[in-house]
Amino acid sequence: MEKEIRWSHIWSVEAYRRTGRPIPREKPFSFLEPYTTEALVAFVTDCLSIVAGLPCTRVILTVTPNRHYRGQSDSRLYEMHLQDTMQRIEMESDEAGACLVTLFLDTVSPAVDRCLQDFYNRLQRTGDLIRTYSHVHDCLGISQSHQCTGVQIADYIAGIADGCLKGFEPSRSLFRDFVRPILRKSRSGRIMGFGAMEVPTNPTTRREVEDLLGLGAP
Repeated sequence: MEKEIRWSHIWSVEAYRRTGRPIPREKPFSFLEPYTTEALVAFVTDCLSIVAGLPCTRVILTVTPNRHYRGQSDSRLYEMHLQDTMQRIEMESDEAGACLVTLFLDTVSPAVDRCLQDFYNRLQRTGDLIRTYSHVHDCLGISQSHQCTGVQIADYIAGIADGCLKGFEPSRSLFRDFVRPILRKSRSGRIMGFGAMEVPTNPTTRREVEDLLGLGAP
């Protein structure tokens, strides 16, 4: 059975429950109707517990508040997010020593997928702030999320971070307990600019993101 539990699916099911409406069978989350919201959140919590328990997990978040950057095209924003992520991955890998990192993204659309692959390959070959991407594989992988456990975990982390930015529970608690501890940090323990970045760079947005996610000094 090729089905997956997305973070957004849990809250779509919850929205139908709160209004007493039946979930149409054609909805991709209709198969979750027999499960309680508590059981579904517990499933995600168990997944995050496994990831948080791995010895070398690093999470990098890139955040764009829509209200600030409505003039940017979606393709350009995707490129900026990918570029910031690639830079931090290369920096982290360089500190870790000899290793090769392969990136996989959830598919968006054929046109956007191709645009991102071309942009990625161009950066990998020509460099930018990073002159040589010596640890990042030269080909960007595009995966169907229901076939890739890593993409599914990334969906949970991104969804929880988004909920935390909006002040929702249980997102805030899950972010604090499972996501914040595995965000990439500087040697002094700083997270903003290392494991979480605003895209594009903006000091006001950075302070806002830092405050909403609770990423200041513990």
